[in-house]
Amino acid sequence: MFCAGAFISLSNLYESAALQADPDNPLPIYVPVLMSCTIPMIFSSFSIFTRYVFRVKKINATDYTFSYIMLMRGCCTLTSVFYFYMNGINLKDYTVGTLGSVLEMLGCYFVNCAIATGQPVGPIFALCDSQWVLSTSVVALYSQTLPHWMQ
Repeated sequence: MFCAGAFISLSNLYESAALQADPDNPLPIYVPVLMSCTIPMIFSSFSIFTRYVFRVKKINATDYTFSYIMLMRGCCTLTSVFYFYMNGINLKDYTVGTLGSVLEMLGCYFVNCAIATGQPVGPIFALCDSQWVLSTSVVALYSQTLPHWMQ
């Protein structure tokens, strides 16, 4: 986490970083550093809450997962209806987003089932946290570009 923050802070020192920056609306450097520090804490607190739900409240992993997915996806669907009403719809992007949402819901289900077993969750979260390697590889193949060494 500290390495990511350091690399983000140093990224403005390189010439190629300026080529991909938005000169009209630059992103302040504290935003990615703050996100890289707070997101692991948010995910950890969510896993602690999930383990509490399974151990103390004795709620089934399937019921818990699908109820919060329905709540979360219901809010996202209402938001997307409003957004696409105002801005129009790109069917290709909507299809890719739908596929991504389905895969994310399956991932949430499998992680919650693994947490519900009561076994140590370190390997599960290690797999989840290594998804950036797959994401970077897929984007590099799709855009046919070699990732920058900072990526």
